[in-house]
Amino acid sequence: MAYRSINPFTEELVKDYPSHTAEQVEQALSAADAAFRATLTGAATWTAVLAC
Repeated sequence: MAYRSINPFTEELVKDYPSHTAEQVEQALSAADAAFRATLTGAATWTAVLAC
């Protein structure tokens, strides 16, 4: 079952979003977590550099 985005004013379909498997969701969450953690590591590194 796809998810649908519908404009509430016009009731027109804006976009259909396909459903994803549990594996696809887990892959997306893992990728987002890794990117977030990489950002934190980079921020910590720059904070240490700027403190010198």
